[in-house]
Amino acid sequence: MTAALLIKSASRVIRRREHGVHAQARPRLMKFAAAVATRRMQLGLSRTELATRTGISYWQLSHIENAENWPTLPVYLALCRELKCGRVPLT
Repeated sequence: MTAALLIKSASRVIRRREHGVHAQARPRLMKFAAAVATRRMQLGLSRTELATRTGISYWQLSHIENAENWPTLPVYLALCRELKCGRVPLT
């Protein structure tokens, strides 16, 4: 499965939690995190570069890539744009 498809499939469960992630969502979060990191590396971007392009902090991107937090919807859309991935409607 490509990074773009993983990001698309994760779009249905985007949410941010301050104290961890539900156990059921954990596997999806880990796939999403791996897809973001893999795609970033495929494009030759550093975390700092991607964070700057998406308007988030280095640490926020680090938390996303380390499967610690889901991105907010605006961050998710910015990641899709900068990682050149499609997105699906959140229905």
